[in-house]
Amino acid sequence: MLQVELREFDPVGNAQLHAIRAAAQAIKAARRTVVVSSGSGTGPAHVLGYLGTIMGCDIQLALGSSTGQAAQVARLQEGDCLVVLNIWRLTRAIRGLARVGRERGATVCVLTDLRSSPLADDAHHLIATPIEGIQAGPSLTAMVAAVQAILAEMADDDSARVRRRPEGVERPRPHGRPALGRVFRIAPSHRPTWR
Repeated sequence: MLQVELREFDPVGNAQLHAIRAAAQAIKAARRTVVVSSGSGTGPAHVLGYLGTIMGCDIQLALGSSTGQAAQVARLQEGDCLVVLNIWRLTRAIRGLARVGRERGATVCVLTDLRSSPLADDAHHLIATPIEGIQAGPSLTAMVAAVQAILAEMADDDSARVRRRPEGVERPRPHGRPALGRVFRIAPSHRPTWR
């Protein structure tokens, strides 16, 4: 199994590179992007959602209940993008969401661990990454690397939206205070204090 999947995952191959570039372009061009996943796939989904939003894209994470995911996917239309991340076990809900997204006219980008995944039927762009690791559970290393590659392609754009947006997101406010929340500090006595 490992050898089959490693042969299918050609990280520098033309098919994978083309799919990564196409997915990045689809997200950048989309009016709105919805990211759906479950289980282990939610980790890489958060990375894509957070950093993609910082880059100025309208990316919404739909990682909760199947009903909540369906409500967000049902709002998609032509000009939108649906990103589906699936690792290890494919649920009927995720399979159905990919199908609905395609039927609604959204561009469907799938990141999965199997090139032969049933999700390929509804994908405009398919990125397959291996999940084999040293322990019993799946390794997310390749999936996170694929997400980072998509983000790098998005950042490679020379548009003003992508260049300006990251500068103001995590800029400190006057007096060194963060824009949101409290600052957690360790006092000299090594006891946590809140300010």
